Amino acid sequence: MINTASFILESKTELLSTFRSKGFVIPATLFPCLFYLFFGVVFSHGDSHNYMYINYLIFGMIGPALFPLALTSPLKSKMVG
Repeated sequence: MINTASFILESKTELLSTFRSKGFVIPATLFPCLFYLFFGVVFSHGDSHNYMYINYLIFGMIGPALFPLALTSPLKSKMVG
């Protein structure tokens, strides 16, 4: 059986360590918003701003999810090799 308390604690500490990195938080929140404003609002043709909104919403969710993986993978391979 999965211990949910340890899962919640691990998730909380991972989120805290991720949000303490200003080099991650600022670009992860600003880039999707700026891209949407630039491409979705300024250069919108008809109903394309809805499509761009969904694209940059997904981009904003996937980027933070992959950041810890991309950060720890080179460190682990350096330790092994």
